[in-house]
Amino acid sequence: MQVAERRRLARRRAVVAAVAGAALVATMVPGPAGAVTGGSTLTAAKQPTIGAGQTNALAGDWTLTPVTPTNTWAAGETVTITVGTPGPANCTGATPATNFVAFNGTPAVSVSTGGTATVTATTSSTALCGALATPRRDQLVLTFGTAGTGTVTISNVRYDVGSAAANGAVVVTAVDSDAAAVTTGASASNAFITRVLLTANTPAVGLRTGSGIQAISNVVIAESVLDAAGPLNVVCLQLAGGDTFDATAPAPTVAVSGGTGDTATVALAGGNTALQLTVTDSATDVGPSTFTISGLRLSAATTALAGPVTGVLSSGPCGAPVATLSSDTAIAGVVTTERLGGADRFTTAQILLEDAFPCVGTGLQNVVIARADTFPDALAASYLAGKLTGNVGVPGTGILLVDKDSTTLPPATVNALRNRGVDRATIVGGLDAVPAVLATALAAQPNVNCAGVTEAAPNSTIAVDRIDGADRYVTARNIAERPGLGAAGTADYDGTPADPDGTACLPRKTAILATGENFPDALVAGPVAFNGHNVPGGGSAVPPGTPGCGDGQGFPVILTTGASLHPQAAAALTNLGIQQVLVMGGNVAVAPAVVTAVQAINSITVQRFDGATRLDTAKRFAEFAIDFLGYNRTVVSVAVGNNFPDALAGGPHAGTTPANAIVLTETPTSVGAETLAFFRDRQGVSGVFGAPTPLEPILGIDVYGGPIAVSDAAVASILGAISQA
Repeated sequence: MQVAERRRLARRRAVVAAVAGAALVATMVPGPAGAVTGGSTLTAAKQPTIGAGQTNALAGDWTLTPVTPTNTWAAGETVTITVGTPGPANCTGATPATNFVAFNGTPAVSVSTGGTATVTATTSSTALCGALATPRRDQLVLTFGTAGTGTVTISNVRYDVGSAAANGAVVVTAVDSDAAAVTTGASASNAFITRVLLTANTPAVGLRTGSGIQAISNVVIAESVLDAAGPLNVVCLQLAGGDTFDATAPAPTVAVSGGTGDTATVALAGGNTALQLTVTDSATDVGPSTFTISGLRLSAATTALAGPVTGVLSSGPCGAPVATLSSDTAIAGVVTTERLGGADRFTTAQILLEDAFPCVGTGLQNVVIARADTFPDALAASYLAGKLTGNVGVPGTGILLVDKDSTTLPPATVNALRNRGVDRATIVGGLDAVPAVLATALAAQPNVNCAGVTEAAPNSTIAVDRIDGADRYVTARNIAERPGLGAAGTADYDGTPADPDGTACLPRKTAILATGENFPDALVAGPVAFNGHNVPGGGSAVPPGTPGCGDGQGFPVILTTGASLHPQAAAALTNLGIQQVLVMGGNVAVAPAVVTAVQAINSITVQRFDGATRLDTAKRFAEFAIDFLGYNRTVVSVAVGNNFPDALAGGPHAGTTPANAIVLTETPTSVGAETLAFFRDRQGVSGVFGAPTPLEPILGIDVYGGPIAVSDAAVASILGAISQA
């Protein structure tokens, strides 16, 4: 990543999520009825470096995407993908029998929306390296068994590479049997073949911005065949975009292994932007050598900027490269880490509110008050917070917490009310949740201007309101209906990842349905409840500039019992005129009978986010918010998943523009496999919900709660996952 593309992230509110890259557009070629007549685009998720002479080397996944989402793959339609070496064609050149790239085994294939497909590895019409006892297979034939739409993913692609294969990207071409154009090119190459392998960032290193000079993992440069680059004598690792190594003592060192008799020296070059390895090759060398460079550090200037630090290996001296030997390789990752947490849940809520909603004018007109010791009444609070007026004329405020068993307000809550000049406090929950004595204490708080400097009027106090009900389900309904029966936000989404409306603009009133018997599923939906959204062009299939597709208004959270649709939930869905529902959790949390009952209400469409665990559900919903609703692609919020207060108060914070998705850790000290996979998977691969553009690497995380809630070790694990760009 270039320095111009890396960015300083001093505070979350300064971050603007950008959409990286532009989708490739295929040439429109007419085809028979049912074919993908608009053409398709073949792209590679990653381009790992693999060595000449290697077998069964893992390449990047391929994604085959119709140019227009409404196009259909026809039954019997085939797409033939052919691969070749970077230099002369397969099985040509001075040593044709060892100059090849070929498939090892058969990859896996999946279709995102409807339809089935199989894939087989074959030889091309002219047998590849036919002189060999076992001909090499250089083609994949993708065959659609039934008609369908959506994105095709080809995974677990593995190559055998001949020892004479040249340095460079694997060449990829594709042909559709129905005459529809398949766009390939550089972005379709899913591997970079090299005779000199570069390995770095193992173990993965994630660094906080502003952390100063920092050590990184060893860099390993290895010949894949004897005397690679003919012979190996000078190679250069050039950092991208002017990133620099630290030049202070001690200098990096190199150790040589393998082969026989090779020696090497290493030195920084190019104003410390590069590392030059000089090898003295032994005349008696009998095998490839490996050079392990240790003691490398990144400069303070490089760690001041968020983003992946990458480098490219080339033959020849630094400043005068002869040939490229690797794809862009991660050296480390630099991530802005902002911890928003205090000594207790009350202080964390104060910090989150004050960070998200600065002092403007006379202060906040409203704030939401919830109990801190249990969750039911507060699960729907983020939607209400998004609808209430914060600063004058601007919707949106935060959530503060109180202690049900105390007769006084927490000092942190009092401080937040005064610091932000709150005029009105709306309590969610009945007297059992927030007793009358606390409502009285709230009503006794002076109504001051922003930052508590001057009273708004002599002897005036905060106004107190309450939204409650006979139980949590009635309370959730009353919260959902308080902003108005027509206030629910809209989004252009009808329950399928590829959004078969295509470029059509069909916004629907949307609600979030979650169990009222537990908290994680509803809490991760907090930012979307607060902010809604479906920004045209910001991750949806709707092109930029299309009016009216998603109104940027929040989606109410409706609570139900798990086994059957609660009558209060059904009434809320009906009264609010809901047309589509996002169901949080799998069948254990929300039974299929509940979904059936929802669909029977005015033909409501449903999309379920049903992870195997609470972390997996959070992961899937975060991917949806980012890839389809247009949420921040470069900054993500993190909260502990086995307790609720920090994620509850974090909903409005994450939901303020530019809105972040929230993911959960398993415990304060353990991140969990699903959440770590979320961070690894966001590094440069296509979105999972029909996003038409490549992903940007994550540059920042907002951690909700202090080290007791999310430990420093857990944060370090996330940074390590992010660094695997």
